[in-house]
Amino acid sequence: MRFGPGRPHAVPLPGRVHADLPAPARAGAGGRRGDARHLAQAVPGPVARLRRRRGAAGAGRAVLVPRRFAETGVPAGAGGRCGRQGDLARMRPHPRRRRHPPAARRRARSRRPGGRRSAVADPPAVPLPLRGIRPLSQPCGRPRCDRAAGAAPLRGRPMRVVIVGGAGFIGTALADRLSGRGDDVLVADTRRRLDRAQAWLPAVETREFDFVSGDDPHPLLEGADTVVHLACATTPASSMQSIAGDALRNILPSIRLFDAARSASVRRLVFSSSGGTVYGAPSRLPVQECDTGTPLSAYGVSKMAIEHYLSLYPALSPLSLRVANPYGAYQLQGAAVGVIARYARAAAAGEPIEVWGDGAIVRDYIAIEDVARAFELAVAGDLAPGAYNVGTGTGASLNEIIAMIESLSGHPLEVRRSPARQYDVPGIVLDPGKFARATGWTPRLGLRDGVARLLAAARAQAG
Repeated sequence: MRFGPGRPHAVPLPGRVHADLPAPARAGAGGRRGDARHLAQAVPGPVARLRRRRGAAGAGRAVLVPRRFAETGVPAGAGGRCGRQGDLARMRPHPRRRRHPPAARRRARSRRPGGRRSAVADPPAVPLPLRGIRPLSQPCGRPRCDRAAGAAPLRGRPMRVVIVGGAGFIGTALADRLSGRGDDVLVADTRRRLDRAQAWLPAVETREFDFVSGDDPHPLLEGADTVVHLACATTPASSMQSIAGDALRNILPSIRLFDAARSASVRRLVFSSSGGTVYGAPSRLPVQECDTGTPLSAYGVSKMAIEHYLSLYPALSPLSLRVANPYGAYQLQGAAVGVIARYARAAAAGEPIEVWGDGAIVRDYIAIEDVARAFELAVAGDLAPGAYNVGTGTGASLNEIIAMIESLSGHPLEVRRSPARQYDVPGIVLDPGKFARATGWTPRLGLRDGVARLLAAARAQAG
């Protein structure tokens, strides 16, 4: 009988007489020692070793062995009866297994007279699989996901917090909160941005640092406990003008910063990601951290890439806060982003506003005060590493924002329509449940109250 490649062969075991085996094999039939010696001669290598370990408990049975182990010294038709019928009759899909004695008996049998276990009784220690390594985005609501330990909070002394790109919208609000609670804050940014934000920055240390041009971040991070990465050189609109430039100006400098933070033994690094762009065009709202998508702009792609690169630095206990669309009075200076601030400033000055598309796109607008509180909790707490949404869970369209400003200001706005932009997400609302469960944080300022406060600030600025 001939088997295909890799097929098992029936190998005669001790206790049977086979007519087609050599005479020395038949002479040893009926004796366990003689049969074991015959098997070691007829089938050398792994099969013989297997039978020596198991003894002759399976006498009279056939065991399956791979073809490569059975070719030497065993004829293809051997196996008793006649030819093919004998081969197939004695083949089993698996060798018979002996029933094991109870665990207590096995333990007693494995002990030496002196009470010590024998060397072969205890298997070698096998390291457990790594725990805690999981994709950056995962389903929310699991206790293991929300409550896993992160960097231990520092208690009893002020923290040294370095805010890279801290002379912007979120950075000035965060520096104010951290310095107000007694932390040692260093704001690092370009000279132009530092000068512009001088009126908004509290009495904290500032240092000139160009994130894009390759300044060495190591001197900034000496003695730092936590680093907050807010620096970004593009916007969703400008990133599409040069996709390669967006990657060079955002991703590579971020990696340099992460390397420097690891060298400085920073205990935690918090990255400001973009909840409005990293999810692309989601199929359901509100989106959770596990809802992955394809960003529609190079800006969103860079934010997502930086998140993934940051996850490769576990020693930094990395956090990525996916912030929704923040608004606040700082944007009234003429910031490149911030639709509510632009509309409020136009309403206070009696100027027209520009709307791309039909105004039906939906965003999750959150007050800067609530965003700063979220970053404060991320800096000072013991959050598990990963990504967290920071939003309100409620969306509003541009048309609703316009109607709200008209209602609060008491006069209509002149609206100029422009074609919709390719990179504008049709709708995005964040589910902040994971961050809320882990920290107890909830947004406090409602949208209408926040818009009213911003409109009053715009009127005061307009004179």
